[in-house]
Amino acid sequence: MDERQAFIGAAPLTGAGFGAKGAHKRNFEAEFLTADPGHLREIMDWIDQLYQGEFCLKCQRRSVCPDRIA
Repeated sequence: MDERQAFIGAAPLTGAGFGAKGAHKRNFEAEFLTADPGHLREIMDWIDQLYQGEFCLKCQRRSVCPDRIA
């Protein structure tokens, strides 16, 4: 992500996520690429909130959090 575009998706660290396939071992992902200024602003704001610990103040799991931000 930069101020021009963002690629949003997931990185599943599972056997299926790494390509191990079987009758019941499938992994489906959805990603998207955007250059829409409105979407970029929302994404950048959310990332800022995440890294500044704003979600930590309300999570109610501080007693089990291994690395508290706030």
